[in-house]
Amino acid sequence: MKNTALAARCALLLFFVWACDGGGAALPGAANNDLTEPEGLPDIPQIDHGVSDIPEEEEPLIVWDTPDCETTPDADGCPCTSTSDCVSQQCVLSSSGLQCAHSCLSECPAGWSCESVLVSGGDLVFVCIERAPLLCRPCTNNQDCALPKFEGLDQCISYGDAGHFCGISCSLSLLCPSGYTCSKGQCISESGICECSPLHVALEAETGCQLTNGLGSCKGLRKCTPTGLSGCDAAVAQPELCDGVDNDCDELVDEEVEKSCSIDNVIGSCTGHWVCKDGVGSCEGSEVVFEICDGVDNDCDGINDEGFPDQDDDGLADCVDPDIDNDGFLNEMDNCPMQANPEQTDTDLDEQGDLCDADDDNDGSPDSLDCKPLSKYIYPMAPELCDGVDNDCDMVTDEGSCTDDNLCTDDICDPKAGCFYIFNEATCSDGNPCTGNDHCVAGACAGKFFDCDDKNPCTDDSCQPQTGCQNLPNTLKCSDGNPCTIGDQCQSSFCLSGSKKDCDDGTPCTVDSCNETTAQCEHDKSPCDDG
Repeated sequence: MKNTALAARCALLLFFVWACDGGGAALPGAANNDLTEPEGLPDIPQIDHGVSDIPEEEEPLIVWDTPDCETTPDADGCPCTSTSDCVSQQCVLSSSGLQCAHSCLSECPAGWSCESVLVSGGDLVFVCIERAPLLCRPCTNNQDCALPKFEGLDQCISYGDAGHFCGISCSLSLLCPSGYTCSKGQCISESGICECSPLHVALEAETGCQLTNGLGSCKGLRKCTPTGLSGCDAAVAQPELCDGVDNDCDELVDEEVEKSCSIDNVIGSCTGHWVCKDGVGSCEGSEVVFEICDGVDNDCDGINDEGFPDQDDDGLADCVDPDIDNDGFLNEMDNCPMQANPEQTDTDLDEQGDLCDADDDNDGSPDSLDCKPLSKYIYPMAPELCDGVDNDCDMVTDEGSCTDDNLCTDDICDPKAGCFYIFNEATCSDGNPCTGNDHCVAGACAGKFFDCDDKNPCTDDSCQPQTGCQNLPNTLKCSDGNPCTIGDQCQSSFCLSGSKKDCDDGTPCTVDSCNETTAQCEHDKSPCDDG
């Protein structure tokens, strides 16, 4: 059988000789990847070669006699391998293989066409050429279906999963053979099945095919064999496995084989993903850990960050919530990120919203104690101003707002005109212990200086601003009031008498004394003894 097929192929190759001698185009099978679908084909202008598979009743039916090829192997209709094998000098292609051509004048049997052929020497001969020897041949492109003398007319038609098979051109005047229908200018099998002719077997014609099921479509080949058209050798689509093979025939390997799997430890279990890589599967994912606030379901219970604060109850824990108070402002832009304040009011412009600012006016007094928490000039203990406002929150207005700390002026506040200071004559203290009867004069406090003289010559009299009058003892010379003493001197604030005045006149006949009234010495006569 192998030798027979090889011989048939060689015989077909010899058909090129006939073609080169003028017999037509090259043998079908040259490279051309154009394929044609069974539906939606454009109508192709047809060339009427005078061939019809349904002869008109008035035309005579032409039938060739069966030749005795054993005794006359070169007779018309006998197998051949080259033009020299035939009496007609033409070895032509037929559905049975290469055979010696029948000569014709104008007509041939149904399915054959009388065509002119240029032979050696430049002569034209007319022989019958079968029109559809390649019809239903398994093909891969339009060139597989090209028949000499009819190039460009016949196309490689898709039969779906079954593969591609050759059609032949058809029209209203060129009808299809029995069992075929004309669709969009090409004859296709009405049954959707093509059988292999001996020629197709000899050509070892093949086509791509595919097997389709609910899992996918797998591509393969089928070819013409001596026993007929083989089945599609494609694999059957299977569920994709992790084995490095395209099991479902979608041209992807090990895709979509990921599935759920369990990752267990002593704490609990997490669901992982079965991942296939290089044909080896593994369960990938995270193990159970105790829940932390990170936006992840660490303990694999289906809840993220449970047990952690969620101020706005939006399902996002505060640690991962970009807007904790859900007021429309992201935390980093929110001047009160923990309290909803869509207005973002910030009276004191300290970048802390009033809603969460304990001192909205930034006056140093908490809002809870401040009688005017939005005015930085009004707060407890604030300086009272002459403005008609209770600045220090003591429920009294303008008190002490115009004080000049001068007792000698009357302080008057007029919220519109301001402060006035009017002189008074109030008693006062000038702060000087050396003065007395202090009182205000022209806005100043003044007093009369004290007289500290104690009339004692044995004291130094003075007035000290810190202590007032002082009379300190001295040691000056003084007079004790007795003119009959001399050298009197102060001691301990007293004038102490000095020594008595010396009135001794040196004569014993007088009594010497000092007259304290006149301060004169007196010498009274006294008896004496002349001894």
